[in-house]
Amino acid sequence: MSIGQNIAIDVHTRAAWADAWTARATLEPVRASAGVAPTIGEAVLQHRYGNIKPPTGSAFSVVAPLDIVNHYARIRNLSAGVEWYGVLAQESHDLRGCAAGATPVGMQTFEAVGLEHLLDRVHVDRAWASNGGEPQAVNRTVVFNQRAARAAGLLGNRSAEKHSGCYYFNRDGHLWSARDVCEYLLVCMAPVGPAWALGGLVDDLEQMYDVWDLDGMTLWQAFQRLIDRRRGYGFRVDATDTTATITVFSVLDEDVIVNGSTFHANAAPLELVSDDDPLIASAPVILDQSAMYDRIRVRGARVKSVFTVSVYDETLVKGWTNADEAEYVNPTGITGATYAEQMRRQDDARAVPRLSRVFSVFRLPPQFDWFVGGGTEIEQPMTTANPEIDDDGEPVAVSAPAYDYGRPLLPNLPLMEGIAYHTNGWPTDPNALPESGEPAQLKPLVLVLDTSGKWRRVDDLHDSSYPDATVEMLPQEAAFAVRFRPAHILARGSWNADARSYWIPGYSWTDLLATIAVETDEHLQVVVERDGDVPDFPRELLIDVPDAELWYAPQNTVVGLSPSGELRRIVAEHPPHTGPAILRSDAAQLRIVAQLALQWYGRPRAAVSMTRRELTALAAPGTLITGIRHGSATHTVNSVVSARAWDFAARTTTIRTGWWDLDARTVGMSPRIVDPRRLSRLVDSLDRTQRQEAQWHA
Repeated sequence: MSIGQNIAIDVHTRAAWADAWTARATLEPVRASAGVAPTIGEAVLQHRYGNIKPPTGSAFSVVAPLDIVNHYARIRNLSAGVEWYGVLAQESHDLRGCAAGATPVGMQTFEAVGLEHLLDRVHVDRAWASNGGEPQAVNRTVVFNQRAARAAGLLGNRSAEKHSGCYYFNRDGHLWSARDVCEYLLVCMAPVGPAWALGGLVDDLEQMYDVWDLDGMTLWQAFQRLIDRRRGYGFRVDATDTTATITVFSVLDEDVIVNGSTFHANAAPLELVSDDDPLIASAPVILDQSAMYDRIRVRGARVKSVFTVSVYDETLVKGWTNADEAEYVNPTGITGATYAEQMRRQDDARAVPRLSRVFSVFRLPPQFDWFVGGGTEIEQPMTTANPEIDDDGEPVAVSAPAYDYGRPLLPNLPLMEGIAYHTNGWPTDPNALPESGEPAQLKPLVLVLDTSGKWRRVDDLHDSSYPDATVEMLPQEAAFAVRFRPAHILARGSWNADARSYWIPGYSWTDLLATIAVETDEHLQVVVERDGDVPDFPRELLIDVPDAELWYAPQNTVVGLSPSGELRRIVAEHPPHTGPAILRSDAAQLRIVAQLALQWYGRPRAAVSMTRRELTALAAPGTLITGIRHGSATHTVNSVVSARAWDFAARTTTIRTGWWDLDARTVGMSPRIVDPRRLSRLVDSLDRTQRQEAQWHA
């Protein structure tokens, strides 16, 4: 079409989506725009009223104001590629002079918003769930893939089967993907109006898992969380006379294949051409390499290591002084008329806070070298509990440097209930587990040897002669406290004939063994570098993914007791069942994050704005502009069209691209699946304390 084209732009309205369209010859479009989320399309239309000659008429006639606010509007000329749908949301009047009592004269201006506006008026305030029957709406929201515990994997709460086209909440234990949640929202909460659907790269959404709490959000806000441009994807709303489609697109210019998952490139790449084109009014290109990086480092949480220490192999030492021990055993200045009175007074003297660490507090050695064995007199190889992490996120059997001051022990072990870590093939088969359990992390395990050579838990002695102890991780040092009442129940071998007490020591602290956990100074991380020339100042982008975990256990770590009091040690998850065990690793997810970030940040990108002096489709929002050719030069763009606007008065079409910082931290994070049924049927009905006991003796 030529400059100054004179084509008709048809405008229609209807009060309800199911109604027939009504032609509005007097309603003139001024401008319209559409974009990708989070932009909501806009349009301006004008209606002149009074005793006037309409644009399509040959004689004057009386034209009344239009009463069409909250009606749907359609602006289009298919031959020119112009098509816009929305809702007339606001009107204003520019009143012109007229005689008293005469027909009003003026200009009526309508401001319309795109169909995205409908999604922004419905809130996520309920959930569809089932307890075994048909799903029903409940007046509360439920978090998708709620985590079972801090630092645990995702807990699936999705049904196995669809109902009326979508999944719903129940105890089947499946994970919600981003696609599943989008379908759920459209089926269960879509606004009245067009039939809503998903389109575009929806299959890619099946590779995205996360915890989504959408409570109180509008559907428009919820879809931006689920199809997030910071994950490498965006969406726009496309409409026809019957359907509104949420069309998913990629901002990537190449497929990224990693860990068996494919994150697709944009499906509609386009190169613009400006060679000798008189219709181009302007086309500025802005290239910015300040956000280009040569090295991507994706860093997860600090490594959690669980290992066994003991007094026997000097990986565990007493946390009290010899002087305090001597005063505890034989308090000075204590007299009594009778032997019983001496016992009572000495026990009272031992109970003072100043002596509370004696026979109670145990700690890692001040110069701990991180090499641990089996914790017993049986010869076991000493291996590191503090492995280095290589650039691919894998532990290396070399002790990493560590800063040992003030390293507290963790209150929970990176070991989950219901998993028989001492057997081949753990985790256990989820199908053999109950359908309604929530896995929890185990507490630290402290054991002591009795006089018969049987190991006992200090917090569950099963000894009628002595009370159980409590175990406490101390908050400001790498130590724990075993709180017997009295503490010298652990003083066998450290007692003497002059010590007086109602309690005779029954166990020796030198026979103590403990399975504990710490955060090392190493992070789970993955490092990738781009090919090609690197400037003198290599630029590194650090992406933190704090929920990405690596749980590590050196070989021979004690994970429980047999019913006869024998130690049970961890085996590697896969044959030959020797060496360290990787209890959990999110390195695969970090590799996805790193590769996507490298693809995005490792190449130049630009923003371009192009205005053509014609009404045309040009390029739809979400189209990837690969470059713009100008004579013998081609300027690299590699960014998507974020907005397209028509100026119907000036007869121009403008597109704008933009490239935003990709939040690669959230891209491709498909966390380790933790089945909600990860408890044995034996412990399903037990309370938490009993479940701990059953786990250690299972």
